[in-house]
Amino acid sequence: MRNILIASSLFAVSALALFACSGSDNTATPAADAGTDAPKVKPDASADAGTDSAAPNVNISGTTEISVMVVSGSFGYPKSGADKGTGVDGADARIENADGSGWLEGVTDATGKVTFKVDLAKGPFDITAAKADLGAASIVGVKAAADVAGKSLWLPQQLATKEYNITGAISNAGATNSVQLDCAWFATAWLKNGGSAVKNYSTKHVWVQDDQAPVNVAALEVDPMNNLVDGVWTPTQTRTQGTMVADVDFSKNKIAMPMTANITLNLPASGQLTGAMIDAVGDLTGATGLGPWTNSTVAKSVGQSAAYVGIGVLSLPASGASKFKVQYLGGDLQPDYATAFMYKKNSGNGLSIHVKKADLVDGKQITIPTMSPMSITDSAGAGPGGSDAGAGPSDLSDSFISFDGSAADFVGVSISESNAASNNRTIWSLHFIGKTATKKSVPHLPSKIALTDLTGASSVILGMAAGKGLTLPTDFAAGQGGGQPADFAFDYSVQLGANR
Repeated sequence: MRNILIASSLFAVSALALFACSGSDNTATPAADAGTDAPKVKPDASADAGTDSAAPNVNISGTTEISVMVVSGSFGYPKSGADKGTGVDGADARIENADGSGWLEGVTDATGKVTFKVDLAKGPFDITAAKADLGAASIVGVKAAADVAGKSLWLPQQLATKEYNITGAISNAGATNSVQLDCAWFATAWLKNGGSAVKNYSTKHVWVQDDQAPVNVAALEVDPMNNLVDGVWTPTQTRTQGTMVADVDFSKNKIAMPMTANITLNLPASGQLTGAMIDAVGDLTGATGLGPWTNSTVAKSVGQSAAYVGIGVLSLPASGASKFKVQYLGGDLQPDYATAFMYKKNSGNGLSIHVKKADLVDGKQITIPTMSPMSITDSAGAGPGGSDAGAGPSDLSDSFISFDGSAADFVGVSISESNAASNNRTIWSLHFIGKTATKKSVPHLPSKIALTDLTGASSVILGMAAGKGLTLPTDFAAGQGGGQPADFAFDYSVQLGANR
């Protein structure tokens, strides 16, 4: 499959990080003379859709230096604790007060550093950096230089990819069995009733410039009663920029004796998403659907992607708990985690639960803690999918974020393309200082950057996720890459018009 995690907005929004880095000075200046309290004229406001070009710029200049490093790298997030990224030269940057009425702007130097001189009494501040060929990122709620000292703001980065055909013959499968095929950077294939002789498959593999993971196809046999029978992990092939062939022979290197873990997921009785609210389960990938024998993912990490190496069935909650049946194999097909996904229809409200390898034990009980509700509302307080009257926010300029992530390890917020072809790629990530926010507006982009410079999509998705079990930054890989995801993440997202 292409990438098990980026397809879910739950973890697309968790790919936010601040990492240690250093650089030289590049001090930003206000749009007009900073020496007086006279209103300042907003520079090039026409590029910033959704704002009033005649609005005054309240003077926030002062003597306190706040510096931030702007970096990026392949995938647009740190792939390990040692990955500090590469400084982004020439990125536009903006610091503004809480309501956006006062701001300063600057440009990063060759090391990616920009420095603002502000009056801390005019804060807290939001800092946003953006570059048209990359994306945008913000730090929200900065009250002191120490909040960002020695840390970096990562800009999203679009992958260089190309799809190619991959085909193969399936031999020696059971006459009435079905077959599931998957690989890192691969479009999962399901063949119902594979046949006793030879059956061909044809799908796509993806060449990724920054993650040329080898091709090993995980092939699983599933019987008519939806039981995992056995599997093979095909021999390693170097991924090519072209058509490939990967045959599957269930008589060779077979891994048999499947294991089953019947896991109970105990759900909260109050808060963001309760067991009683959930009315749909499964299908983390969303776009194409999983095989008829599985509604969840059982995966092995491979590079920055993953391969499905088992099957899982999640049931709707009953009496506050869901049953999660995971079937998997050992050896090369040993999974790193299984993912259960459940949600409330038409609400943007969902929950992912990641069961790690050590917890794939029959009889395991996993309790999800209560999470305070999250919301995205408009200026009148209306929000879609909730009890408030009105349709809710229509675009980013009238969107207000509220959450209490005190029970979580982190809260991530992102703005993504509403575009299936790009897997809802994150174009703008927001990192909040602290774990709470009350009716916080989306920061403004720098005046020389418009949202249309970051995406051609006609609408975007504003989403947030509160997660637990992921240590940032050392274990930072969940969201857009392969590594170990958080134990759980509550998600709330709203589709909006592209306007900011």
